[in-house]
Amino acid sequence: MIGSRDHEAGAKPEERASYLTSMVDVLFMLLVFLILTANAAHYQITVDLPEASPSEALDPDAWLIEDRGSDEGWAFEGETYQALDRLAARVRDRLADQPDPMLTVAVDATTKAQRLIEMLEALNRTGVEDVRIATQAGRQ
Repeated sequence: MIGSRDHEAGAKPEERASYLTSMVDVLFMLLVFLILTANAAHYQITVDLPEASPSEALDPDAWLIEDRGSDEGWAFEGETYQALDRLAARVRDRLADQPDPMLTVAVDATTKAQRLIEMLEALNRTGVEDVRIATQAGRQ
């Protein structure tokens, strides 16, 4: 037994209590860890992802905004825009002619996610509701 061996070795009762306190602290922390991690599986979020259809062609009636790279900007209706606010203003002007368009943003594998998110935020501010993302082969 631990207590009898400590007593035989001449350990003081305070020393034995400090060893026991440390062990109880470690066991308590281990117990708390196990209790908290046992319920971790219950805190999951299920996300319904849309189905991707790589063979679907672009709608010819859709407005197309194409990523030309961070140096060249975005292309829309034959013009290139470096500033997103200018592009958003142009899209807003076109909304007066056609109030409910389908818009496709074409990006490639080298497009950074942040760049795409900034474009989608700018389009959201214009009021366009039907925005699709199309991917294309990467630039060489």
